[in-house]
Amino acid sequence: MGKRSELFLTHPFGVRRVENLDRFYESPVFKELRTKVEKFLRGEYVPEEVEEEEEYEEVPEEIEVVTEVRFCPHCGAKVRPGSKFCTNCGTKLR
Repeated sequence: MGKRSELFLTHPFGVRRVENLDRFYESPVFKELRTKVEKFLRGEYVPEEVEEEEEYEEVPEEIEVVTEVRFCPHCGAKVRPGSKFCTNCGTKLR
């Protein structure tokens, strides 16, 4: 159902909600969930899923710390000390 056809509906939210629920009920995710719930309600053992640990990117040991903060006089963006041009707008810095 396109957005244009929703303009003339008297209850587009309800129609869209039912459409989304129908799509969810037919999805493999819902079917798997329903199977697990039915097993649980019958008293059958439902093993817990073990979540995999996320791998995080290591932080480099040397991190550059900027103690002096400068701003571009033209656009107000932060610029690194010693920069000759603003990386945001290209203005030549003094």
